Amino acid sequence: MQTLKVFISSAVLLLLLQATMVAGEEFVGADAFLEGMRLQERKEFAASIEQFRAAAAVYSLVADYSLNRMVQSALYLGDKDLAVSALEKLIRDYPDSPARRSAHVELGTLYYETGRFSKALPLIQAALPGAQSSSETAGLTLMVARILAGAGDTSRSESVCWQIIHGWPATGEALEAVRLVKKVDTPERKLAVAKVYVRNKKPREAFAVLDELKQAPEAADLLPEVLLYQAQSLAMNGQKQEASAVYQRIITEHPSHSVASTALFNNGEYNRSTGSFEQALSDYARVAERFPASALAPQALLQRAKIFRKMNDRRAYEEYEKIIQRYPKSAAAFSSCMSWGVDLFWTGDYEGARRVFQRLRSLNHSSDANTEALFWIGKSALAKGDAASAKSAFASLVEKHEESYYAFRARAVLRSLDEAAALYSQPYSAPWDTLFSFDINPAQLISATSIENSADVVESLVPALSEKAGLRLKFLLTNELPEARLEIAHISRTVQEAETRYALAWALQHVRAYNDSLRLASPLKNSLADSSCAGQVRYLLYPAAYPDLLRASLLKYEVDPLLALAVMREESHFMENAVSPSNAHGLMQILPTTGKWLAEQMLEFSSFESSDLFQPSINIELGNYYLRYLLEGFDNNPLLAVAAYNWGETNLRKWLPDAPKYDFDVFVESIPADETRKYVKKVFTSYAIYQSLYSSDWFVGTGKDSSS
Repeated sequence: MQTLKVFISSAVLLLLLQATMVAGEEFVGADAFLEGMRLQERKEFAASIEQFRAAAAVYSLVADYSLNRMVQSALYLGDKDLAVSALEKLIRDYPDSPARRSAHVELGTLYYETGRFSKALPLIQAALPGAQSSSETAGLTLMVARILAGAGDTSRSESVCWQIIHGWPATGEALEAVRLVKKVDTPERKLAVAKVYVRNKKPREAFAVLDELKQAPEAADLLPEVLLYQAQSLAMNGQKQEASAVYQRIITEHPSHSVASTALFNNGEYNRSTGSFEQALSDYARVAERFPASALAPQALLQRAKIFRKMNDRRAYEEYEKIIQRYPKSAAAFSSCMSWGVDLFWTGDYEGARRVFQRLRSLNHSSDANTEALFWIGKSALAKGDAASAKSAFASLVEKHEESYYAFRARAVLRSLDEAAALYSQPYSAPWDTLFSFDINPAQLISATSIENSADVVESLVPALSEKAGLRLKFLLTNELPEARLEIAHISRTVQEAETRYALAWALQHVRAYNDSLRLASPLKNSLADSSCAGQVRYLLYPAAYPDLLRASLLKYEVDPLLALAVMREESHFMENAVSPSNAHGLMQILPTTGKWLAEQMLEFSSFESSDLFQPSINIELGNYYLRYLLEGFDNNPLLAVAAYNWGETNLRKWLPDAPKYDFDVFVESIPADETRKYVKKVFTSYAIYQSLYSSDWFVGTGKDSSS
């Protein structure tokens, strides 16, 4: 079946602009606002202020945004008084403005910086309920503490600081709160401070607090926790042998304390890492025996199984059985079934493998677990020569989970069966088009004609709004103004109709707010499942983001833009300012150290700062160059390049010599790093969907499907 592929972003652009407006003809103040923006872009801030002042003075439809822009220019010029005046007017005169909440924060910050604490406090407190993330909440709460401290209200400031220390210990805000508190007067509070240092990887600071606690008679009851944090700090500082000694002290002196299970498990990890497998096996066994209700118990048994597996010892299967029997709903039970079943398959016991995967299905885990089990049931049946049972399993998988990783694999196997090829076992280096099939029903896809005739979908946005709101939104979208993103987010909070939210998601994609569009569109997959636009939702969930930047990278580095999109989607969901717990930055989640190496050593950038990774143009270029580097280093094998992108080139190369290379699926399931194994599946699922929706040829400027 020939897959229908289209590229729709440019078409949607035409839809959104169908009712083209000439700036300034729609309402008073529009010309002044646009001229102010042009001047601001040219860094002519003083002149831009006059234009924004004019746009705001006539009470135009964008007067609030004019004031907001005036604030930006004023701050660039260092004119805080003008910025304060504009923010006060915005908050006072435009209570329904989407910019009002950010104005609260900015004005509160300016009041704080200029010593007007009594005015700053209510503004920041008013902004707190609207925080969009835990990180933002922590930041605003810290601002409250700073304001109270500046006002001399030490008691309330310290109370807020302790809320941060206890509530968000693994954050920079908690570290700052520790610096702000003046009185750490109880053992419990000192331990909380030590926890903040440990969670923020500050072992030296933690040692000072912990050493004091160890010597304090009043902290005797906290000694097991003190020792645990000390051991973790030592390990973090590279003193792993010393950390092991402290873990052993906890185990010996406090065998019944709740932290003893963590000490035993961590000591097992240390012994395993140094090759002391017998001691590690003993540590893990004691976790399971002494603390069977602990969340670490199934993990400890799984670690025992992994050691036995490494030793080619069949006692691994006994550990798997214990986990499945004792903890059937745990993640460890899923891992046990998968590892056990794949092992049996790889050694030729296909019937044994099938039975294990049937057990996995009976555990009734998640939908993802059931798809994996069903795929391997089919694969085991096919290996036994039972093509009919295999076809039944694969067909059921495709029908029930059509856009899952294993459905794309199942389609490829079914296709090989139809061609009498019976490719149930393929090497990890097999061509992509034999490993994944994305022959999705064409009825689910969109033709270019149907898109161009769907103007009513986007035009339905305006009637759903008031006349003023519709005109304002059209102006922002037509002129591709950044304020459109804020406006749409504001509208989406008050509009619940699925069709209107669908149109808003397209509008967000038009202004390159891909992450916001994706989040808004995600629930629509179900709510619009039976509507005429169900197929189009997929283009919102898998957008052809940043086409101009990807086209440039394609021409420069010859990386398939659809593979780059798949990596980008799974790395950051198109969040330009994303920062991971491991400190990876931006769209393609590049570590600052990797970014510096790529920028300065490989691409010879004149300069590079970590903050550059938040710029889409730089992040995408570095990410695509890195993908090209990895592809060349691994014989243009996308599986290995994607695995190395996540796991690291060195880690992958260390593992490769002993990897099972003769079966693609066994190879993927055998990747030792859990995160990388899951990551590979996510990226290739997205890659297959992207290939079913778009043609790579569009990115070189043809805009045509290579198969047509």
